[in-house]
Amino acid sequence: MNLAALLGLKIEAVKVILVGTPEVTNIVDSEDKPYYVAKLKSPIMVRCSTDPQIEAQEIDEIYLRESAITADGWTPIVEGKPEEGYTMPDWVADFSKGQGIAIYQATSIKTWTKTTRGDRRAEERNRINDSIRKRMADRKKD
Repeated sequence: MNLAALLGLKIEAVKVILVGTPEVTNIVDSEDKPYYVAKLKSPIMVRCSTDPQIEAQEIDEIYLRESAITADGWTPIVEGKPEEGYTMPDWVADFSKGQGIAIYQATSIKTWTKTTRGDRRAEERNRINDSIRKRMADRKKD
């Protein structure tokens, strides 16, 4: 028996169900593309994955990147009735402390940041290595 069952706690994954048509906002992502805001069928609690000390926030709307709006895989809650709501299986709701908004996306902000940071560092190393190789080649010519 797990602790939640032993204590009678109801712990279940939060199912994010969007309703209505997402609307464009004046908030932009790191690529200057707009976020969209969508209403939720029911309020949910969202935490900040990058700073667990920030209090969980109850929200009734959530933000999506433009790339999320155009992504494949959106699933209606009731087949053939998108007005009943829709979701993206396995996506997560996360709170962005930098922008002060809850975001619905494929990975947590913490995971996305680690991946992006690694990619950026690799790009920076490649630029530095290319620059050093060029300078060394130029010196050999002299």
